[in-house]
Amino acid sequence: MSSPVVSKREACSFWSAFCLAVSLTLALADPATAHTLVNDNTYTDGAHCDFHPPQTFVEELGIAGGQTASFPIDERISASSVPAIQTPVCTGGTAGTDYQVTITNLSGRWWYNLWFVADLFSSMGNWDGNIGVGRAFRIDDIGVNQNLLSESMNADLVFEPGETWVFLVEDWQSDKEPHHFDSFGLAAGSFGTDDSRSSIVATLAPQHVAVNKDIRNATGLTANDVEILVEGSYPSAAVRSHFDGGFPSFTITPVGPNTQFRWSGLSVPDGTLKHVGIDLDGPTMKILGVFWTFDGSAIGCVPQVNSFLRTDISGNWKVVYENSVTQCASQALYAGGTLDVEYYVDAPDLADLKPGGVRFPIDIHTLSGPPHPVAPGGQAVDPIPDPPPSALFAVLVYGVGTDPNLAGPETTNDFVLLPLPSPPAAPALPPWGPILLALALLAGGLVAGRRWVSARAGG
Repeated sequence: MSSPVVSKREACSFWSAFCLAVSLTLALADPATAHTLVNDNTYTDGAHCDFHPPQTFVEELGIAGGQTASFPIDERISASSVPAIQTPVCTGGTAGTDYQVTITNLSGRWWYNLWFVADLFSSMGNWDGNIGVGRAFRIDDIGVNQNLLSESMNADLVFEPGETWVFLVEDWQSDKEPHHFDSFGLAAGSFGTDDSRSSIVATLAPQHVAVNKDIRNATGLTANDVEILVEGSYPSAAVRSHFDGGFPSFTITPVGPNTQFRWSGLSVPDGTLKHVGIDLDGPTMKILGVFWTFDGSAIGCVPQVNSFLRTDISGNWKVVYENSVTQCASQALYAGGTLDVEYYVDAPDLADLKPGGVRFPIDIHTLSGPPHPVAPGGQAVDPIPDPPPSALFAVLVYGVGTDPNLAGPETTNDFVLLPLPSPPAAPALPPWGPILLALALLAGGLVAGRRWVSARAGG
């Protein structure tokens, strides 16, 4: 049986002591000087939709101009929602309304591991567990609760600057729509303001990714340029370094919403091997095309896949090869099979991501097997062991080509540096703090309650 929906004004009239406790908690938190989640911020699995391990959150995203708070620009999103008729992903059997929620990242930062958290007296059907006392689910397209409907940029579960996500809140029960991310705090900590009905929590993603490539001119012609087209805008300030492989000129050129990196000014006869690379701010890089050119005119294509690290619903790690580099040529490719995964605490320099480069990994996992066929638009997967707990970066070393044995002259050898994002290991405070606070106020009065809160805040 579903619980009735109660407005926050009505709830406060019945639960005045609780509302007073929450108000004191919010006042003492001093969000004007630092917005960091410290209460009711630990996830507990509910054995409902998808399983997730315990984790603690310290970052919350929200809108500007809320009734009691305006989120700082580096935590800001825009949000809206519309009712939707949607195929259920993990219904709780309640009689609420399905909503498609749209959020856009205005923070200028990269985020991952996003969660939707309902305020107190609001609920939904597709919850995974609780964060504090609020129903919550991870916003993703994994497992049973595949609520993430679209990512406007890379489909990699990284919420990039300027990116828009659309996700499903199933069987929503509240007196307002689910997109009111108006106040600091979660669940009971967000309860008490007229507008807020939910929250978004997330983890800040590492912001460093690179690719260095051995490429052979197999066009049958002499080239004098190499061009790599990357999705998104990368001004020079976002380019940490570039490896030029003997080319005297390196330029960055916007191409519509995307960016072209060009190495030029060196004659490269047919059959010659060159090495070029780029190191960019951000946790992901999506290459759209790699071109051999002569005086800026394309004369051939370099086989290329995009690769990234993912975990499945059981926490198993894998390398994914995606045949999405189709701006130069859309063709069947072969990738991986034989793969080195090197792990690092400190990322190696771009200049060392090459054969013979001096690198000092803390561990290496080597896989041996036949290359995987990857159709245009398709993916292939290499399962890998878990990374070392202290690792922050991985370097993938693998081949790509059109030959099933990666024996053709066009075959490339790729060195791809990727971050290994992991949730912060922040200490968790008890999720029942506001409840005990309310009991203290009821038992000892306002003065005793204030002293109790002060003692709790002081450690």
